[in-house]
Amino acid sequence: MQKSDFEYDLPNSRIAVHPLSERDQSKLLVFKEGLIQDQLFTDLPAQLPPQSQLIFNNTRVVRARLHFVKTEGAKPIEIFCLGPHAQSVEEAMNSVHNVHFECLVGNLKRWKEHPLELVLENGTTLRAEKISRNGAYWVISFTWDSDLTFAQVLEWAGKIPLPPYMNRDASSDDVERYQTVYAHTNGSVAAPTAGLHFTDRVFQSLERAGHSKVELTLHVGAGTFKPLGEGEIEAHQMHDEEIILSQQWLEQYLGHEGPKNRRRHHEPEKLGKLSLDRRKIDRNRSVEPLRSIRSLHPQPLLDGHPNLFSPARRSESAWHHGISLAHPTHDQTGLFLQNRQRHRY
Repeated sequence: MQKSDFEYDLPNSRIAVHPLSERDQSKLLVFKEGLIQDQLFTDLPAQLPPQSQLIFNNTRVVRARLHFVKTEGAKPIEIFCLGPHAQSVEEAMNSVHNVHFECLVGNLKRWKEHPLELVLENGTTLRAEKISRNGAYWVISFTWDSDLTFAQVLEWAGKIPLPPYMNRDASSDDVERYQTVYAHTNGSVAAPTAGLHFTDRVFQSLERAGHSKVELTLHVGAGTFKPLGEGEIEAHQMHDEEIILSQQWLEQYLGHEGPKNRRRHHEPEKLGKLSLDRRKIDRNRSVEPLRSIRSLHPQPLLDGHPNLFSPARRSESAWHHGISLAHPTHDQTGLFLQNRQRHRY
């Protein structure tokens, strides 16, 4: 497949640069029995197969854009923190006094060899120093003179990294709206956007309808901002992202059976063999942070739908950026929870 196979006209007027006042009033595209319908996101519970299990990514977007001003009135040097260098996200976010991050640097020509300094409102001084270059990224050493964690430093110093296609600066409203209502684990540089439309009202409706939910943590990384190159799509190099699962989560996920009458006709009781790559399960405590996952289920979760945990699907897809249906019934309704990432958030 070629990148050009997917080109289409998208006028700027069709790209929403601000969210609706109510999250759950966004549109939901439903493809069912050969028909495409526009509904509201509040209609989601009624569209799901019975006793569905939904998986939510509880990662939290950090204020990853840092602006350092050398002289008053000058254009700032922007350091965009993409991901930790030689550390897990959790370790980096909890670091105190110093940390190394892989970053994009804007207005680089103004940054010579000297360190940059930024004095925060709480009196902390944050210093940034270039260590090495790796292609388009720089490894930056951050140091600060207080006992704040790096996650707290970013809260004081940084700005929310809105997607570039929105073509505007972040506002105070984006601090709340460019987060899911269930986000609580710091580490992403972009929101899992399909999850932005869930509200307490939707969760209550899902529960009343007999659906269940589980959470995992998958930190959205730098690859989200990497455009496809020209030519064959298969040549695009996918990036790794950190996903954190607990043994309790795996047991809950694998133990979900769905409606018995559907399971009898469509799927055996067990979901399949678990296969993890590069990390082992600590059966007495939890799963260590995973840098790479080969497969969590040997078959697609729904007929015609991609496996959420396939390496080919971990980036730049609606399945990566939001919720998925995860019941073992191979239901044939053909329901898509379309991300529409470029049209709305």
